[in-house]
Amino acid sequence: MASIEDLVKERIKEREIYQESIDYDTRCLNDVIQFEEKPQISQTYNPDDIECFKENVPEYFLEFYNKETIKIEYDGMFEIDPPILRFRNDYDNTTIPYEWVKDKVIKLIIKIGEKRFDYEYNKHDFLYLKEKTDDRFSEMNIHFKECINSKTESTFYKISHEKKGESYKMIFAYYGDKVVFRYGSLPMVKDDAYYEMKL
Repeated sequence: MASIEDLVKERIKEREIYQESIDYDTRCLNDVIQFEEKPQISQTYNPDDIECFKENVPEYFLEFYNKETIKIEYDGMFEIDPPILRFRNDYDNTTIPYEWVKDKVIKLIIKIGEKRFDYEYNKHDFLYLKEKTDDRFSEMNIHFKECINSKTESTFYKISHEKKGESYKMIFAYYGDKVVFRYGSLPMVKDDAYYEMKL
């Protein structure tokens, strides 16, 4: 019977014989694979190079009874056909006098180039959120009430349309004699604005 040492020596010899019998392809990889040269492409992004950015870029405004306007930011859409456009403002605390919206018709204006499309909002309601208070910070809560801050707002003034659905609305944070635009939505219909925006 062979010892373990003899078996190990035999296996090592078999491995050396096997390694010597392997024929490796020693050609350079570039000789085997031919790479196609491609033209250099610019890595910079320029919106002017894309045709759809040059025209039909909508801008959105709220117009009040006295013809004063504020620009509002588009925040995406609910992708149905036709879509529901969304507007949101969490950070701009620009105030508007409450009398500009109190029981008055406001208009959402969509400007596309030289064209203008108006949508009226005429139904008025207040919305109230339950205030969250923490007794540990009662002193701080008093000071927060005096600040305009989207995180602590609990009273809102909603303007919608008496004949349209719940998603047809503009919502303002209410601060007594002034308001701040916070959220809005417009369910599109297949009208001239819809086709002009190429939705």
